[in-house]
Amino acid sequence: MQMTEEQLEHFRLEALRCALLISQGEPDARYCNSSFDSFVCWPATKVGHVAFQNCPPTEVTHRTTNVSKACLENGTWGPANYNACMVSEPMNNILDYLDPKDLMGVRIIYNIGYTSTTITLFIALFILLYFR
Repeated sequence: MQMTEEQLEHFRLEALRCALLISQGEPDARYCNSSFDSFVCWPATKVGHVAFQNCPPTEVTHRTTNVSKACLENGTWGPANYNACMVSEPMNNILDYLDPKDLMGVRIIYNIGYTSTTITLFIALFILLYFR
């Protein structure tokens, strides 16, 4: 999946915002430190609490739901839960999501390969039966 310039810019700004948040210093040890997980900036959060952030803007996520991440009792972050962000309908066929113009080259290569393989198979079969 390729990201658009808008999405890349969003993640760059999110990383900068998180770096600024981290540089401002962290609260005492009863917090999980601010961190950036390549998608979302997580602010310092009290131990035992769950932080919520907006889902990152991509083609496969809902932007109206939230991602969550728990601050564990030992002051470290648990894994982020992006399940609520994911689009509910699975991508059953990737070809449904591609522009037909982009597939023209793939179809040409497929047809050339299929044809040349079939011709080569018939030639090999003819040679095998002829010299048998």
